[in-house]
Amino acid sequence: MLCPHISKILLLTTLAATLTATPAATAQESWSWKLYDLRDLIGLIPPTMSVKEEPSHIAQMRPYTTTEQTAPKPDKEILDKLMDKLCTVLAVDGTRLFAGVYGIQAEDIQHALLLRTLEEIRALYAERYEVEIAWFTAAADQAPAVGDVATPVNPMHLHRLVATRRTPTPLEVITQYAYVSDLQAVVATGAVAHDPEIETAEGGLRASILIGAGQEKEGATTIQIVGELRRVVMGKMSGPLTGTSTGSAGSSETSSMQLELPIVSVRSVRSDIHIEYGKPTVLGVLDGFDDGQCFVLAASVRRLDG
Repeated sequence: MLCPHISKILLLTTLAATLTATPAATAQESWSWKLYDLRDLIGLIPPTMSVKEEPSHIAQMRPYTTTEQTAPKPDKEILDKLMDKLCTVLAVDGTRLFAGVYGIQAEDIQHALLLRTLEEIRALYAERYEVEIAWFTAAADQAPAVGDVATPVNPMHLHRLVATRRTPTPLEVITQYAYVSDLQAVVATGAVAHDPEIETAEGGLRASILIGAGQEKEGATTIQIVGELRRVVMGKMSGPLTGTSTGSAGSSETSSMQLELPIVSVRSVRSDIHIEYGKPTVLGVLDGFDDGQCFVLAASVRRLDG
């Protein structure tokens, strides 16, 4: 039979072991593995856009600089980066199973926080707008003011798109014009040939639209548009290109020709105003490409439900 002192020690040891083991068991039971399907976020979260400058490499034929704006491409790793950050913040283990599908092992409270955060991210891209952009020419002495109700005249260009609130949305209505930028002479006995270099010039509207970036008002929102309007006219002629060949009788023969090159006119577009829903509104007035004319840029915005 154990003495009372030893019995007391054993009782305390058993109690301590029970108290130590109980939270661990409880914590272990609260852990679970859940599947997260985030494939919808692949289309919601916008990819980045890149813009690069390409200086002209034929200065005498292309005295302007072209700006190439690369169209946004889906970022297949954007969700992986997002989940890595969330798992690090919440201190949980995550595994990528498929594109946009993840397995997460965490406590119930961590699952609840992760689910709430993902729903908040979805809510960021739930507010969408139908945007109608129009641009047309008008007489310069009859140009409307920014913020006026737009009264389009023919010919008019019209483009409709859906934009997410506070998300830059690209707008491109472009026509490409191919032209011969240079001719490399290829001289052979009795003939002169030329190897052409083909390039393109772009005309049309290229811009980025941002809806709802500012403070919302009753029945109105903000619209920002930044970009450029281009016109391309073929007709500028290069200097004569000559080549010399040796004729059949040993005489020298010279041939010359000219290239038709593009004339590119550019107008910058920049506007940031409040716009009432469903009301065609003038965003900006640009100097026209022809004397006595101006370009009017207008927009109409309608909020989409859910």
